[in-house]
Amino acid sequence: MSGSSNVGMHVDHAVDEDPQRLAEFEAKIEGGGLIEVDDWMPRAYRSGMLKMAEHQRIQVCQIENVPVVRFSDRKILDELIIQELGQELFALVEDEDCSNLLLNFTNVEFLSSAALGKLISLHKKVERASGTLKLSNIRPEIFEVFRITRLNEKFNIKDDQETALAEFAGAG
Repeated sequence: MSGSSNVGMHVDHAVDEDPQRLAEFEAKIEGGGLIEVDDWMPRAYRSGMLKMAEHQRIQVCQIENVPVVRFSDRKILDELIIQELGQELFALVEDEDCSNLLLNFTNVEFLSSAALGKLISLHKKVERASGTLKLSNIRPEIFEVFRITRLNEKFNIKDDQETALAEFAGAG
């Protein structure tokens, strides 16, 4: 994660809400100062920053009790982006107990073979969690790659998000 080395997470509960330290911290931020690794940081800032960092590559919303994932990047080609994307998707299943997932590819224009590998790994994780993974809104040129590699037979791919959500609702 870029920039994360400038953010400290030092916890000092005894002074966590000390008004003087809070004022000093806010003055440092307003003055454009860097936050060093060993700097004290108020709880409100720590929790807000952690939430912001949770998902950089995806946006997740619950629709009809199904986590719907949209991709932030239009081009999923770079190895670093693919690694971060994989970590965020895997965390949904492993850490946030999302056994059912809908991946909406509306924003995605390009997808590398390495990204396909991450999707295969995600599919296995979802299956191990006794869940269902569905993909939707895949552009024809990207779907062609799924077809050529026969991944369209492995993945449950729907034309649109509404159809996929209706299937989730029918299964429940």
